[in-house]
Parts: sequence; structure tokens; C-alpha cells
Amino acid sequence: MKKLFLPLLTCAVLSAASQSKQVVYNYGTAISFNPTVLIGTDYTVMLGAEHRLKNNLAVVLDAGYVFHSAYFNRDVIKSTSGFSVRPGIKIYTKENKRFYLQLGVFYKQVDYKIYDWLGKDCVNEIPTYEQLQNFTYRKKSVSFNVMGGWNFRISDIILLELYTGMGVKIKNQKPTEEGSCYRNNDPVGFGNIFTEHLVTPSLPFGIKILVPIK
Repeated sequence: MKKLFLPLLTCAVLSAASQSKQVVYNYGTAISFNPTVLIGTDYTVMLGAEHRLKNNLAVVLDAGYVFHSAYFNRDVIKSTSGFSVRPGIKIYTKENKRFYLQLGVFYKQVDYKIYDWLGKDCVNEIPTYEQLQNFTYRKKSVSFNVMGGWNFRISDIILLELYTGMGVKIKNQKPTEEGSCYRNNDPVGFGNIFTEHLVTPSLPFGIKILVPIK
């Protein structure tokens, strides 16, 4: 169901846009809600705000709370909590301010409360022995992205924003207990997503609901 949500929502946006008149998307400040992050690996409630400056520039800040996750197997994970912040600068390229380019930074930190076998006295991410216990596994990631986006008017008071882009993502993760390691040698697909340090491509995409307030 989650895999179908975003394509269906995107189709609805494009259909509404094709039926709408050409209008100017002028506003000074808007608040936003991003439903896309609710279907990611780390389920997040994210709100944001955009404030437009002179010369077709705007500043953006989104902030979210991570309340659940599918990053680990349900049998081992007890709870999840974390946060995400996404500051950025938009450059609108059209006079009607419908299309923009954005430079953005995504930062996320998540703590996973786990009950499982934890590696002890690890050397080069290889444990000397393991112990069954409760522990916290912390993931931090930061990505630097270049994105493009389009605004579509759904009603007099609601806009939808469709965005996509590319960049680089740096992820650091490990148990918070000193000298420990967890699942460092578990193969997943072509690699191990639990490696303590990873640098991968970033491909952000999604939809925002915008409500101008002035």
C-alpha cells in the first residue's frame, strides 16, 4: 500500500495541475506538511515553513519527529525516537514563481531501543563476544542536495509542491555503548546497510501540502 501511495498522489497532483488555470503563485510566507516522510523507513511527522525574500529567493525550514521505524526487524526493536531538520534556500526561476531550484541540507538523528545480541570489545567492527541485552542504536545522517520543484494550485488556499533532486548522503551509526558493535557483517542486497560509516547517493523526492498565511 505504501508503494502505491506516492505514485497515486503524484498522478492526482498532475491531473489537478492540468485542469488549473495559469496563475501567479505569490505569497510571502507559507506553512507546509510533508506526507511523503510518513512512508519512509523511519516514519516521520514533518511540518515546515517557507518565507520569500526579494530577488526570487526564499528560505525554507522543515522539522520532523521520528516516531516509528522499519529499519530493524520488529522482533528486536522496542521503540524508536528521533528528529529531522531540513534547511534550504530556494531560487524561483519564473516570474509566476511556480518552478524553483533549491539547495538543501537534510539532517536526521534516530535512536532505536533494541533487545538483541550485542557485540562486545569490537575490533574493526568485529566482536570478541556477544551478550543478549537492551541497548540503544543511534543513526545520524546528513545529505547535501540540489533539487527542483513545481507548485500546483489545488484551491484558493491550498498548494501542492512536487520536488525531486540528487545529492550525497553521509551516514554514521552504531550502538551508543562504548566498544560495542551490531550487525556490522550482515549482508543486505549488494552491501550492508548497518556498516558504521556509509557514503551513498541521495535521491530526495516527495510532495508537500502548502498553506500560504500571508
